[in-house]
Amino acid sequence: MPTIKIASPYDKLYNTKKTRIIMYSPRSCGKSTHMAQFLQWTCINNTERDILVTRANYNALDDSFVEEILDVQDKAGLDGFFRKKVSPLRMTTPLGNNVIFKGIGGADYSRTRGLKTRKGFALAIIEEAQQLPSELNLKHAMSTISRNMMPGGKIIIAGNPHEVKGHWWNQFCKRMRNSNKYEYIDATYLDIWD
Repeated sequence: MPTIKIASPYDKLYNTKKTRIIMYSPRSCGKSTHMAQFLQWTCINNTERDILVTRANYNALDDSFVEEILDVQDKAGLDGFFRKKVSPLRMTTPLGNNVIFKGIGGADYSRTRGLKTRKGFALAIIEEAQQLPSELNLKHAMSTISRNMMPGGKIIIAGNPHEVKGHWWNQFCKRMRNSNKYEYIDATYLDIWD
């Protein structure tokens, strides 16, 4: 089995007992790479389970996170582990996992109500959370995702600090930083330097 190098503080993804994780770091700090590595690890350790990857803009997922997953796969020496399919965008693994991609932004807060999985989600990733129009979008998505999580499944909410300090994402992360609800991971480029 290939080994991957995990930079601290991202090792918390593997060690935390909490099922909700916030990743709040600027760009180029390793969030996407470590989420893709954790997604791969989750698939290997949870065969026949589904993974959900969301973003405000569905169309941006193919150029961003899908490419990150494929890059991590190649670096781990697992060429072909993830098989990409389109219409709708998704990935499958030889272990029976389905990686489902969905958009959760927009004015229709009920968009995620129809989100279902027969297998249960072992992992859900909300990528670029700062791009969501409001905290209400996040709350509705979290509610639907939580109903479809398998016991012990994890939800990662990741985003970059917004340049406007009063932006809902910055305020949400500030409130949750010291709460006991979320594992909180923030990093700088110095954390991933090696």
